[in-house]
Amino acid sequence: MGSIASERTATGWAARDPTGVLSPYTYTLRATGPEDVVIKVLYCGICHTDIHQTKNHLGASNYPMVPGHEVVGEVVEVGPDVSKVRVGETVGAGCIVGCCRECGPCKSNIEQYCNKKIWSYNDKYTDGKPTMGGFASSMVVDQKFVVKIPAGLAPEQAAPLLCAGVTVYSPLRYYDLTAPGLRGAILGLGGVGHMGVKIAKAMGHHVTVISSSDKKRKEAMDDLGADAYLVSSDEAQMATALDSLDYIIDTVPALHPLEPYLALLKVHGKLIMMGVINQPMQFITPMIMLGRKMITGSFIGSIDETEEVLEFCKKKGLTSIIEMVKLDQINEALERLERNDVSWDEWLEADRMLKFTDENVRKQKELKKQSTEKSSKSGRSIQNKPKSSNDAKLDKEEHRNLGSRGKKRKGQSGLEEKETRSQDKLAILQFPLTLKKQLVDDWEFVTQLGKLVKLPRSPNVDDILKKYLDYRTKKDGMVAESVAEILKGLRCYFDKALMAMLLYKKERQQYHEAVGDKVSPSTIYGAEHLLRLFVKLPELLAYVNMEEEALAKLQQKLSDFLKFLQKNQSTFFLSTYDGANSMDEADD
Repeated sequence: MGSIASERTATGWAARDPTGVLSPYTYTLRATGPEDVVIKVLYCGICHTDIHQTKNHLGASNYPMVPGHEVVGEVVEVGPDVSKVRVGETVGAGCIVGCCRECGPCKSNIEQYCNKKIWSYNDKYTDGKPTMGGFASSMVVDQKFVVKIPAGLAPEQAAPLLCAGVTVYSPLRYYDLTAPGLRGAILGLGGVGHMGVKIAKAMGHHVTVISSSDKKRKEAMDDLGADAYLVSSDEAQMATALDSLDYIIDTVPALHPLEPYLALLKVHGKLIMMGVINQPMQFITPMIMLGRKMITGSFIGSIDETEEVLEFCKKKGLTSIIEMVKLDQINEALERLERNDVSWDEWLEADRMLKFTDENVRKQKELKKQSTEKSSKSGRSIQNKPKSSNDAKLDKEEHRNLGSRGKKRKGQSGLEEKETRSQDKLAILQFPLTLKKQLVDDWEFVTQLGKLVKLPRSPNVDDILKKYLDYRTKKDGMVAESVAEILKGLRCYFDKALMAMLLYKKERQQYHEAVGDKVSPSTIYGAEHLLRLFVKLPELLAYVNMEEEALAKLQQKLSDFLKFLQKNQSTFFLSTYDGANSMDEADD
């Protein structure tokens, strides 16, 4: 894009590493192009995707990263070719800020299915600049990906509609499920689910909420106005609803059986999948053949559909259930979201709204100054939130960076210089797609379903490292000394890093029970936790004094090890974990 103005700076809150802790960050926005809109951010929803990305759960995060993809703000500048909005209008921007505009989906105005779409953050724009999200003072967005917020719709209420709202609305519209009188169900009552109930009810549908226990019955019936509630584990209840539904919107992001829900559909009924599940789903084909039923999926929505759902919600007077938090409480809000301490559950797409005002920006700068002074005096890293409970100890361990223990910091300027040098030499590890999915499954098993890896594991980490050494020996005809040293280093890193930065809080008690004083974790844990180490390795290696050539060779050998893990994935990794809790914890 050609620019009409010089680049400007923005102030945001960014994650600097996989701890996911956000701190004030000033960066340069791209220059305003002919079709660009400059937005002063007023509100931004907090979504669980922000936790996935800032904590590098998928192994593809780039730092520093300013998250936020449910953005509402005021237009303060437009390019000369902008005709869609004007200065002073209230607009929104969602998950996507770019696409190729040439493929079939783009020409059909369903750009969310473009293979070259550009995410609103943790991506690169067409000019090579990293995209930064809405936890910031301003954004620059192409007019195609900006939507007007209708007059009469409160801007803070509009933000959740840019993600959860359009995600539900899009499949109902596409599959012609908007007529009054239809009978539908929402499986999983989280952020998307609660918007699903509201939108379907506003369309005049008879709406049933399906969950695995009675835990959310009151919320579904009294707060959201659902017409019926089914407990999926109660066979008698489920039997009363056989062949009764026109559609089911399935928002559960964890592995679950499909057949009980397919049985509830009428002839021509549709099971619409929305939860991201990285394991094969199974069903017997007669379940769909004997009723011409359909299992399908849907992903967020197009810009056209986003504009439609905003108008629909304005017309019907629909509102979201939200909680407002101040900017300096953003880390606390993210922590609450991660531990399920939220209005609906931790998958609520926009249950936290972040207001960004000049007053809050000034307060942010004061907080940064105070934190810098405190850090300089104590020689310790900045803590974003004071804690006095046992959680404080856990969080200190969770956020501790093993590679930064060597020297005391001499002040914030020295710290920033060190961080800059570290970022410049970060090793880049290419995770195979199936291993990325494995990381997501691992995260969901532990944090969503309350399941843990059964210990001790076989093969354990030591076994896997030995198998790799045997594999390289057989392939190369000899054992390279460098390979043996790398494997020894991996074992050392694993044993030292496990408790400090590789365990989720729910796993800590199991660690204390399984690992004694003289027991090496590498003899107890297996591939699941070893893979987590590879997510942290670039961060750890950034503090190792290593020449670029040596770092490149190490990177190549580590990538080869990841390929070895992928090749043996079915043997090394568990397909399910132990200790299942209610599926309510996994509702999207």
